[in-house]
Amino acid sequence: MECEDTESFLGDFYEESAPQNPRLREALRLLREAYDAMASDEECAEVARAADLYAESLKWFPTSEGFTYLAWMRSMQEEAEVYEEAIELCKQAIELDPTFGNPYNDIGTYLTVLGRAEEAIPWFKKAKLAQRSTNRPAPYINLGRIYYRRDEYVAALSEFCGALKHDATNVFVLIQLKRIEAHLGASTTHELTTVWSELQDSDCPAR
Repeated sequence: MECEDTESFLGDFYEESAPQNPRLREALRLLREAYDAMASDEECAEVARAADLYAESLKWFPTSEGFTYLAWMRSMQEEAEVYEEAIELCKQAIELDPTFGNPYNDIGTYLTVLGRAEEAIPWFKKAKLAQRSTNRPAPYINLGRIYYRRDEYVAALSEFCGALKHDATNVFVLIQLKRIEAHLGASTTHELTTVWSELQDSDCPAR
């Protein structure tokens, strides 16, 4: 999960309901404060502060973002039981708002870390289909990594090309495509050419 600016983080999803709901307004204020703390260049102590703020926001008004980002903070402890807790928090996020893609992707990420890549695949696929997300390329990249490790280079190629459609300058993806090209040779040329053509013809920004 990556840090974006605060407005990209929350977008306009709560724009209509927040003015009429003071508890939601306070929860959103805490979410912004927590996210800004994580996006700063401060020491790691900011993680604990951000976790407290995310937890406090949930007391005011439960949001999918609150559960998802609290799970992210928990996962930074990098212990197996903590990843399981993070997965459960993300499932609560999905119950609140099934349209938010981040918790699907994060569940897949935690499962992958736990060595359960096969279980992770459907979660990444759901993340790709979600209506809203703060990191569109992530599930494509994560699926691409799984397929690449399995030597399933054609499937990996498809996923990394999908990521490029959302982030045309992603250095990691471009490096992976070069590696796949080394494995597959000329058979990658057509698909890569098609992707670049679509990117050049698009009037939309990469993200």
